[in-house]
Amino acid sequence: MKKLFVTLFATVAVAVAAIAQPSVGAGFLMPMNQGLSDNQLSGFYAGLNYNVRLAGPVGIAPGVYFNYATKSENSVDFKSMGVAVPVMLNVGLKLGDSFVIRPYAGPTVSYGFKEEASIGSISGNMYDVDDYQHLNVMVGGGLAFEFDNMVRFEVGYDYGLYKIYEALGSKLTRNQLHAGVAFIF
Repeated sequence: MKKLFVTLFATVAVAVAAIAQPSVGAGFLMPMNQGLSDNQLSGFYAGLNYNVRLAGPVGIAPGVYFNYATKSENSVDFKSMGVAVPVMLNVGLKLGDSFVIRPYAGPTVSYGFKEEASIGSISGNMYDVDDYQHLNVMVGGGLAFEFDNMVRFEVGYDYGLYKIYEALGSKLTRNQLHAGVAFIF
């Protein structure tokens, strides 16, 4: 029974690897808080994903990305760090031998490690405040352009579904815009 399970697992792993496309990417990130305090940060993301073809041109691409963004305004410095795990459904539309347009959509779960505001030497992590949420679930989509099955340029937008903080009857949500490049293996 154990040999059967190991053989079955190995067969499935090889089959998935044969139809999957790993990639490593990085790019520009613009998280936008909306609600209680509207502000927009600028930063970057870096990580990897694994596009698994499901049927024909349809695939699913789970990934993991590190996010870092900052902003300085009125002597206040903001820093945000976290990790995002998108699971995007996509369709590869071939245009010629070496060019693919790939629209994608799906959920992203993000977890914030640090959300810091500082004035001079005084700083505080917003996650130390009661009810400021580390977890955010977003839904989004975008468009990717692949060349020669080697490089992918993409742009996308994620809309935050969860409130990350609520006070005085107003809630704070986070959306994000991202654009970057990935190298396909």
